Amino acid sequence: MIENKFFEAFKYGGVVSKCIDWMRYTHNLPEVKQRGIENRDEASKEKEERYYKETLPNEIVKETEAFKREVLPRMGEMLDEIEDNIRGSKTDTERDFYLYSLFKPFGESGCNIAGIYNPTAETAQMKQSRRHERAKSVARNFISLTVKQEQAGTVEKCTGFYVGVMMDFADRLDALLRFVFEIDMMRLQKECGIYLKFHRITGSVATYRGSEELTRELISALPAEIGQIKPQREELHRKCEVLISGGYLKRTDTGYKRTPKMTKALLAYFLEKYRVDCGLTYFPEMEFNEMFGEERLGKARSQLADNKHGDGKPKGYEIIDSLFDGQL
Repeated sequence: MIENKFFEAFKYGGVVSKCIDWMRYTHNLPEVKQRGIENRDEASKEKEERYYKETLPNEIVKETEAFKREVLPRMGEMLDEIEDNIRGSKTDTERDFYLYSLFKPFGESGCNIAGIYNPTAETAQMKQSRRHERAKSVARNFISLTVKQEQAGTVEKCTGFYVGVMMDFADRLDALLRFVFEIDMMRLQKECGIYLKFHRITGSVATYRGSEELTRELISALPAEIGQIKPQREELHRKCEVLISGGYLKRTDTGYKRTPKMTKALLAYFLEKYRVDCGLTYFPEMEFNEMFGEERLGKARSQLADNKHGDGKPKGYEIIDSLFDGQL
């Protein structure tokens, strides 16, 4: 079953767990768990350093390439298996137990990639506390390290890849549950305390279940999307003013509108840079669409990685990079 192979990567001790372990150790991120006893001899230290410098990265890259080759192309097949398993549940309790098991590998009992990159459950219980700020800081550190890494074959790049896989799986599962079984995945996340996605982006779900118009209509009856975070508008407005002075944007009654000087891809690049810079752990597409009078900015953002240079940077990116580097 491809489902087992997929979740094996996200279980505790799997390749994603190894990525998180390496990231914490190598970049000295919070909650680093030292291997071995505290008073180690020099031989033990050398062995540990060699493990994190050579052995573990090689294992991670090798296992990630195997995942891309053997598992990723079969995501559609895996969702068919999940659909069959849901239909095969004899009672509602059995069905719910199975559905919750789909989230567990992403939480604390697994690799906890959801808890690190989407610390919604943790922060919701401790707003304004030190632990709340710490959880947000951990997320920002991990996001910064994985987003900024452009070199292939690195553990940071592999970690970012698995974050993308988690988000893709979330969109596919959301579409399956809503449109086939009329089950709200956002509610399931809240109940089990593991959040694979902060909110539902209509365009992303529509990719797997029909047109965007139909998708919007079908989900309109669902509860309000959880975890929506309004962007830190003051800093965004300041940067927009700079772009206005350069002829890239103009003001409107509802926010801003790009001029012919700024392509949609460049606007998406600007907003993604802003998201990373201010530590948002998701791309608030709906807010951005409304503010800039656009549609499907999330899709434009996702297409950046497919540009002809393969570096995720659209034509004219230099002006945006200069803006965030403090040169403008």
